[in-house]
Amino acid sequence: MILKRMEEKGLIALTKNLTRRNMIRVTLTEKGESARVEAFRLDRINKLFQNLSDEEVKTLYSLLTKVMNNSVEAMAEFESRTHHSLDIFHEYDIKLRAESSP
Repeated sequence: MILKRMEEKGLIALTKNLTRRNMIRVTLTEKGESARVEAFRLDRINKLFQNLSDEEVKTLYSLLTKVMNNSVEAMAEFESRTHHSLDIFHEYDIKLRAESSP
């Protein structure tokens, strides 16, 4: 539902894969890229943290770093458990781009 709303607002483009019907390619449009850039403007981000002390910002950074490292480890475990390289997604993306090129 979220992707459909984003598509209706012109932020992303959803493209069905004709070969693998259960897959949909999500592409950021120019309008979506502008919205992304605007959302991450430094002055707006600073407002999110304006009420945090320096110590709280350090704690938040530390916690987010741990979450990021845990997610990297989880992806590595997933890759080794399934015996599939996650590069398959990258290769598939390249193949799709080649197929859709004129």
